[in-house]
This record gives sequence, C-alpha cells and structure tokens, in this order.
Amino acid sequence: MTKDDVRAAAKRLVEFHEQFAPTFGKAQAQDNAFTYIKGLMICPERKSIEPIALNVGNGNVSAMQKIINSGPWDHEEIQADLQHVFAKELVPTAAGSPIGVVGVVGESAFTKKGDKSAGVARQHNGRLGKEDNFQVGVFLTAVTPGGTALLAHQLYLPKQ
Repeated sequence: MTKDDVRAAAKRLVEFHEQFAPTFGKAQAQDNAFTYIKGLMICPERKSIEPIALNVGNGNVSAMQKIINSGPWDHEEIQADLQHVFAKELVPTAAGSPIGVVGVVGESAFTKKGDKSAGVARQHNGRLGKEDNFQVGVFLTAVTPGGTALLAHQLYLPKQ
C-alpha cells in the first residue's frame, strides 16, 4: 500500500466508525469501540482486548473489556445496518461487472485452551490439520468490485 492508500483507508475507517458510533452509546464507549476496531486492524499478533488496550488505546483494559463484554448495542441491529450499507454502497459497484456480487460461505476455527467458552469442543481444524479444542464460526461474506462485507455469521455449536 502506498502512503495515499493508507491515508484513504484511515479516513474511511473514521467515516465508518462515525456512521455506527451512536450504536455504542456514550462518548467513552464510542471511543473504546473505535480503539478496538483500530486494534483489530493494526495489532500484529494477539487481537484480544488487553494488547489492544495497551498498544492502541489509553491502557485502560477494564474499560475496553466492559464495552466488548457488556456493551449496550443490539448486534442484530448493527448487522442489519451493515447489510444496508453494503446494498447502498457496494452492490452498485457490481452493476457493470460480468461477475456481479459473489457470496462466499466459509468457516474459521479459533483455538481455545479451556472448554468454558460457548461452542468449544474437540474437533478437527482443517487449516492446522489437527484435532484440538476449537470454536468454529461460519461466515457469509459478499464480494463486489467495490469491496467486501460480512453479511451474516453464526457460531457452530457441536451436538455435545
């Protein structure tokens, strides 16, 4: 990426956050949400709350944990808003494309040390080629010439 590409992406990130910021409630919660989004994008290794708060935010780990664990937002409302933005901004970019809009269904496994998180079970992870404790997420992403958007997601819950 060029410096101009990075500047454009940073500007778009700010615009994106401003569009959804009211969903997070008070100004402090909005700031923590923005810090978390930035951290997901720029933290090179662990993308968990503590390293994000310490490396990207103001170091207040408990405030960041609070907004993520018990935030006042309705995730279904946010997902509907994202779908609306996709339809309004990205779908039109597919109008002249011979491919159009492409839906991609995929899964991703998340390694877990314990068994206390929802959906954790001993299961096969194809990417790692082994069986271990994992959570598995299933994702529906749509791709257009103008960009990509996550349209839906679900945690896979093993029968046991």
